[in-house]
Amino acid sequence: MLGVMLGLRAAMTRRDHLTTAAWLGALAVYPVLMLLLGGFLSYGSAAAILVLSSLAISVRSHVRVAVGILVVALLAFNGFLNYFQHRNDIRDAVWGGAALGERVDVSLNVVREFQWFDPSNETQLISLDQRLNQNYFVGLAASRIAEGEVNYLYGRSLWEGLIALVPRIVWPDKPVFGGSPKIVAEMTGLVLSEATSFGVGNVMEFQINFGMPGVVVGFALLGWLLGTLDRKAALAERSGDLGRLFLFFLPAAALIRPNGSLVEMASGPAAGLVAAYGWKWAWQHWSGQTTVQINTQGSPARKSRAGTRMATPFHRVR
Repeated sequence: MLGVMLGLRAAMTRRDHLTTAAWLGALAVYPVLMLLLGGFLSYGSAAAILVLSSLAISVRSHVRVAVGILVVALLAFNGFLNYFQHRNDIRDAVWGGAALGERVDVSLNVVREFQWFDPSNETQLISLDQRLNQNYFVGLAASRIAEGEVNYLYGRSLWEGLIALVPRIVWPDKPVFGGSPKIVAEMTGLVLSEATSFGVGNVMEFQINFGMPGVVVGFALLGWLLGTLDRKAALAERSGDLGRLFLFFLPAAALIRPNGSLVEMASGPAAGLVAAYGWKWAWQHWSGQTTVQINTQGSPARKSRAGTRMATPFHRVR
């Protein structure tokens, strides 16, 4: 995501339409692979949304941003409607172990049978209602708590989030898992399949722990944390410190889980931080070797914080 984001921004700054198209093709890899290999469109789309959102706020023309958001929103909305009506067929092929060609063929039905939104189309309205079931989960859980059928968790899922930070290789029998069907079933009273995930979501999880104060405080803290990571990542990128950029960007990207659980919001960024240190080491090792070659050829170099001279392809691209 980071590579595509920087590549897209550089191509758009140069108004290089061919390179921009190539980077957009690279961005499409996320949703396509997630659809063909996992049967899910949302996870891959989330990566694309993250990249495009970061680019949108860097565009100086508010008119272009508004028009772009409107076009993307309309295409995404209609794309979702058509995907959702073929979702079961796609998942039957993917989860059933069908050959890649068959998965592609079934997925292409979304394009072949594409229909724009029609308010009189009952099938499309049912698809919207089914996808908005997260509202139903939240409301049902709140009603059951108000009627005394179930109690607030009082931070239990927060504790489970802390437990999630312990690697399973250290604690093989760790009792927490992602997907959150157990907590959703407990708070709503619904009987849910264990074969798929039912995201509890940020709103519901904050609410079932401490009620409305939990929602307000929870989102304030989450917003502050994301804002802090985002600001530090932007400063690292602006200063040209790509290694440090990894340390803030990867955990922040993993923390954006609007439909996930606190277990996933804790373990994801932790894993992202570990990966970030690996990427930081790899980048510094590679850029260090590149620096030696560049300086040997007598090319310009810049000063690092330590006072040594260093030049990287990252800065030359910028």
